[in-house]
Amino acid sequence: MTGSLGVALLLAAGTAWAEHPGYVDSSALVKLAGGDDAVRVEINLPGRILRTFAGFDRDLYDLVKDVDSLTAVILELPSTDLHEKAKSLIRDEGARLKKKGWDRIAVVREEDSEVQVMLLVQDEVIQGLVVMVVDFDSGELIFVNLAGTVDLEKIQMLGEQYDVPGLEHVRPEN
Repeated sequence: MTGSLGVALLLAAGTAWAEHPGYVDSSALVKLAGGDDAVRVEINLPGRILRTFAGFDRDLYDLVKDVDSLTAVILELPSTDLHEKAKSLIRDEGARLKKKGWDRIAVVREEDSEVQVMLLVQDEVIQGLVVMVVDFDSGELIFVNLAGTVDLEKIQMLGEQYDVPGLEHVRPEN
């Protein structure tokens, strides 16, 4: 019984971040792209693991110290038909998040790509960040979600330092 209880507690602790208001489930995007076979990269890190990895870089640690989870998915979109569906899906996801209280802080629509950046702000504190990118040239759909307290200035700085695509569109309000 004790072993089963320990496993149950570990599983509950590992997925507790999914209950955070800033967490956004990426499963609809994965399903659109064709399921797990379309996943090129998938990262699901709870905050405690993020802080452990980030401990080697002070700037990165300061960014993630109050983050509950990082989810990142890069999906392969092998057909041009899926490109248009993906573009439509990220627009729909943006509208769905907006209805749930998220704010769209950036939209970039170009011939070969589309980017949406969304924030969840509660009590004047950023609780979540979502970046969704459809890149027709590479045939990829990229989804990134930070759930927890987020500092936009630090995200922008690290995006520049590590050349993270899409983060150049994140701008703190002055």
